[in-house]
Amino acid sequence: MAVGEERADDLKARRAPGRTTTMGIAGFLTFCLLVGAVVLVWNARQPAGCTGGALSCLTAADWGTFIAGVFAPVAFIWLVAAVSIQSQELAEQREELRLTRLEFAENREVMRQQADEARKQAELIDVQTNILKRQDESRQQEGLKQKFADEIQALADLINFNLSDVPLIAGHGKGGEVRETFFNKGAWSADTFILEFEHHLRVPLKDFSIERGAHINPNALRMIELATETSEDIVLLAASLGTAEKAKLERLRILRLAESLRRILADHAEYVATAGQRRVVDALLNRPAPQ
Repeated sequence: MAVGEERADDLKARRAPGRTTTMGIAGFLTFCLLVGAVVLVWNARQPAGCTGGALSCLTAADWGTFIAGVFAPVAFIWLVAAVSIQSQELAEQREELRLTRLEFAENREVMRQQADEARKQAELIDVQTNILKRQDESRQQEGLKQKFADEIQALADLINFNLSDVPLIAGHGKGGEVRETFFNKGAWSADTFILEFEHHLRVPLKDFSIERGAHINPNALRMIELATETSEDIVLLAASLGTAEKAKLERLRILRLAESLRRILADHAEYVATAGQRRVVDALLNRPAPQ
């Protein structure tokens, strides 16, 4: 229980005995005055010439004087008692006001402590939220790093098993003969496969005796497209990761590989469009399309 509530209970406990004492004293004094008045009347001497007793000989004015003399002290006693009771009530009211202010002060202190506790809990929740957020970000980063490594391995496997020792680019030499490029693999690591394949794509087609009509071998077209998509995914992943992944992206020259693959696909699309137009023209002219 609060201090203000304890003092309020003490005040209520003292209030009733104080009023009872005042009322008791006033009643006792009134009783004494009335008894004294009765005794005086009983012992009063009968005036000369009065045969009916002392009271029967009193006039109206005498009776008024007698009653006033008896009840005036009684009224004064109860007036004093009323003033005393009112004084006690005023003192009690002042004490109640003081205790109320004290209780308000205690309530404000309790509310302040509750506010401090709520603030501390909010700070704790904020700290826990930040910890969970950092943990989630860390898990996401670890997941992206793992995906980055998996994509690099997938690109290396794609080059090793699907783009090695197969005709990649086909075209015609100076004499119209068919020429093709091959990427010959070795016993390399995943990183070396990517580096060597990137270097192979940068070799001019003239070094393979291809002078015109260069296009992707139909059997390798889908694998070239997959390699392009994979290399572009690796570039996007590296952009959201740290310096280690960006450094590996640069070391493996994957950005340049993606550019070379996009260039090859663009050249192939241009070749297909041109060949289609040439076939239409040849059909209109009724002549066989060149091989």
